[in-house]
Amino acid sequence: MRKEGNPTEKLFGEYLQDRGIQGMHEMDSKGTKKPDWYFHYADMRVAVEVKDLFETPLSRELARNGRTFAFVDADEEVKQLRRRVDSACVQLKTISADLRIVILGSALPIRFESVASAVFGKPVIVIPLSRDGRPKGQGHTRILPNGSIRQKDPATGLVIRKHPFLSAVGTIRENEDGRILWLIPCCNEDLPKLQQVFTKNEIILEWQT
Repeated sequence: MRKEGNPTEKLFGEYLQDRGIQGMHEMDSKGTKKPDWYFHYADMRVAVEVKDLFETPLSRELARNGRTFAFVDADEEVKQLRRRVDSACVQLKTISADLRIVILGSALPIRFESVASAVFGKPVIVIPLSRDGRPKGQGHTRILPNGSIRQKDPATGLVIRKHPFLSAVGTIRENEDGRILWLIPCCNEDLPKLQQVFTKNEIILEWQT
């Protein structure tokens, strides 16, 4: 298993080694296009495309101000993640596998709320108002169809699933406790397969914003 590529590719390779999984890195392959990592586990063929965020809105602001904190536009972060997921899906689309996964990485932790918004769409709170501007009834949360896999068809106005082959999107990082990986499933059909390959703690089924 060669450890070449961006830092997140290397980190994911080390994660596979920790679990005793023999993976094939893109730079080990010859000929046809391969995903960044490809491995077999529990009778599953798993293709993983890794995208490293060399610079994020937060890291850029921290570097600019030379401080330990910064305020950033959450929408900018979500748009950056969405572009990375879309780019990875271009690579995964033609790959034959039981699970096709996108892993995002950065020197700074990536919030799973941001990843969820990038994948499924931005959550908004809808509060019905009376004519005088006062709240009328209970508010509710809905998800805008502006994510990587959940979008509105401009021709029909219906919400469609883009990248139907995508099984999950997640991140991996390293801290004092070791390597931490988590995944957000993209479809219910692939959840049983994900649960065969990854641990319960690595699959995020619900979250709060």
